Amino acid sequence: MQGLKKVFVAVILTALYILPIRTYGQPSHNDIEEMRSDFRFIMQLGDSSESAHCGNSKRLSISVYTKTNDSLIDKLYFCSALDSLYAEDFLQVGDFNFDGYTDFSILTRKSTTLVEKTSGMPEYINDYDYYMFDTSNHKFYRHLISSLRKVKIDTLQKNVTGTLYNNLDNSSDSEKQPTSYQYTFNGDGLKYCTISPIAYPEPHQFFGNFASTYRILEGRDLRPATEADTLITTPIIQHENGFKFVMIKQMHPPKIDMEKNPNISYRNIYRIYSLATGQLLSEIIGEYEPLFGTHADSIHLADCNFDGYPDLIINADHSKTQTLIYFYNTEQQTLYQDSYIKQLENLSIDFNSKTISGKITTQATEINKYGQLREPKQKIWREYKFIGSSLYYVKMETITFTQKRGEKIKTNYYTYDGNLLTPIRKQEFLKYSTTIRIKYKSI
Repeated sequence: MQGLKKVFVAVILTALYILPIRTYGQPSHNDIEEMRSDFRFIMQLGDSSESAHCGNSKRLSISVYTKTNDSLIDKLYFCSALDSLYAEDFLQVGDFNFDGYTDFSILTRKSTTLVEKTSGMPEYINDYDYYMFDTSNHKFYRHLISSLRKVKIDTLQKNVTGTLYNNLDNSSDSEKQPTSYQYTFNGDGLKYCTISPIAYPEPHQFFGNFASTYRILEGRDLRPATEADTLITTPIIQHENGFKFVMIKQMHPPKIDMEKNPNISYRNIYRIYSLATGQLLSEIIGEYEPLFGTHADSIHLADCNFDGYPDLIINADHSKTQTLIYFYNTEQQTLYQDSYIKQLENLSIDFNSKTISGKITTQATEINKYGQLREPKQKIWREYKFIGSSLYYVKMETITFTQKRGEKIKTNYYTYDGNLLTPIRKQEFLKYSTTIRIKYKSI
């Protein structure tokens, strides 16, 4: 191809990581400019002479200018295959490592590993290289996540995940090495890295060590994590109606040799104090999570049983449907989990109608005459509504479903004293307040 074929893709990128990632492909015309803030990127396709050393690929360059004075700070050169160059998502821009500076990724041709080829992948694939801005020398560098496959960037959770496939040989040691690893980077600058084996070659696929190891990204390389690297989280403190609620992260076990046993974890501790006396009223031990885990339980204070005192709601961020409620016992001045409510799935609280709702759907599978597990012929689940002050009234619907008869619903009513459900008549349930009579007059 004679002459010059130039394509300019100019993008000024934002330093805010919460903005969506922008993607660009080969445009059908030249001189495209998009002004934003932070940097200005210009991508230019080289002519045939410049692409000579790229073989069947094309040579291109990306020039980076500062937004403040429009000065050139970096220029990078690439060889790109035509099929990736003309892809719609050839160029991506965004804050990929959550450090407040704009980065970019570019689609390029890569060689696959022996493990990938064995699984049926071709010798070469198109995948992204990620270039991060180095604040120390004001240059861009190829980040090590470029070695990962299936990279996913979660801007809300501030993590990057991807798979690393091993390039195994035919030695006996290779047979015992994982064929692939899951890498998870967390936090600003992707500082914290968790490496978890995914699969082993036969016959070790069921007996390999799948324990995670932890690394710290220091500069451009990973080093082993030490106890000094463990995350320290500022306690979350809330005050309500004379109580102080505190949530802290506690390392477990408290003392550990991370070189010999890197499987350190954290757990959330919830403590409730009396503001008047400073006395510790209750301590709740939360779930364990990995050293560099991204989820963190959040606490909320609300009067969940409508008795005039605040209770503790724990929402597990890693499971949006899981909510735990700890009710305040006014007589013993402690927090407790209700024996019935803690079993409910899809737990929800309606503060306007003063109800807590949920269902229990867990049931055992059946075994046929051949010893095989099968779904039960009859499915039964129960839906509960705890209503009013101290959740004294309860409506329970038992739903039975069979293929032949369809769905059948039976409704029962109870009073509840916190330990025992006592059956009552429907009329008593409907009369206990004007709100309830109106709400259920059609039942």
